[in-house]
Amino acid sequence: MRRYYLLLCAISIFAIACPAISDVFSLAGQPQHAIEESQITLPGSVPFHLKAKTLESTDRDNDTHDAEIEEYWISPNKWRREVKSTKLSETLIQNDDRTSEVFIGDYEPNWLRQFTIGLFDLGAPLAGVDLSKGRQGSRGAKITNGVMTSVSSCADFNFLARVGSVTNKIFS
Repeated sequence: MRRYYLLLCAISIFAIACPAISDVFSLAGQPQHAIEESQITLPGSVPFHLKAKTLESTDRDNDTHDAEIEEYWISPNKWRREVKSTKLSETLIQNDDRTSEVFIGDYEPNWLRQFTIGLFDLGAPLAGVDLSKGRQGSRGAKITNGVMTSVSSCADFNFLARVGSVTNKIFS
């Protein structure tokens, strides 16, 4: 028991002494920390080549969800992405301050846009979220007919979500 107490004291002192660490453990710092840990396209990340394929696994004769996404990434300002499906072809090239886009097809379906965001910008939905501004969760115990049960609730918060020109307030 004493070992655990000493470990807890050491962690607390370390968190207080290092503001960056204490930000990670605070509710306000959690979304930013999640973004930093989940994205592969942040400054300083290792260059990569990624090729992904999507398909409708429950109905292989339905090719409406078949797509290929390929990206060559060197840095946040130097990359090339190709997205191809049965109804569209898109090539995006970022070369320093120049951006090139070639789009062939009617529109990019939402499922494909969301899948691509999930691959390369997984933390995007968390940008600007501050969990410390929501209602905090609680923990406790309740006794009913002499039986104690644990009761807990999660924190909740709101944030703005945007798809194209449409913005909506989301409750989480």
